[in-house]
Amino acid sequence: MKLKFSDNSIWIRKARVEDVNQIVGLVLNLYKIHSRLEEAYKIKSDTVCLSHIKKDLRKYFKKPKTRTILVCGNDEKIIGFADFWIERRNCYIYDKAIWIYEIHVDKNYRRKGVATRLIKEIARIAKRKRIKEIDLTCVPKNKESSKFWRRLKAKTISVNAVINIKDIL
Repeated sequence: MKLKFSDNSIWIRKARVEDVNQIVGLVLNLYKIHSRLEEAYKIKSDTVCLSHIKKDLRKYFKKPKTRTILVCGNDEKIIGFADFWIERRNCYIYDKAIWIYEIHVDKNYRRKGVATRLIKEIARIAKRKRIKEIDLTCVPKNKESSKFWRRLKAKTISVNAVINIKDIL
């Protein structure tokens, strides 16, 4: 599934094994951004983080039906990715939703519609599968991503919280 856009320079497709090293770099970059913004997201080291990310991606390629990773790129390299899966929600009106775990675009390609293109492709997948909602988590201190989600009409319906044990004991 390789989709070309009107400018013919940007494409989206499912990730392949040979994309791992480029995806790893993008994921590490995302983790570093969140690490600077929030204490709870501090990473141990690049080496530990890279090892974990590669291990996680290897699992994905062994069982690709559990989640989907889309990559977006140009003729030179992968410039963004979205990692998501279908979540069953038997108690709610909509019994399925797509859950976006991570989405990230290389800083040199932001504000050019790349992330929006990834989200629109996820929405097309959802529509084909008769899914009516996309759920996600956003780090509020990440002003750039918060602004992006507001532009896409995302509404906050719940809040994740972290309690540091030292603060209550």
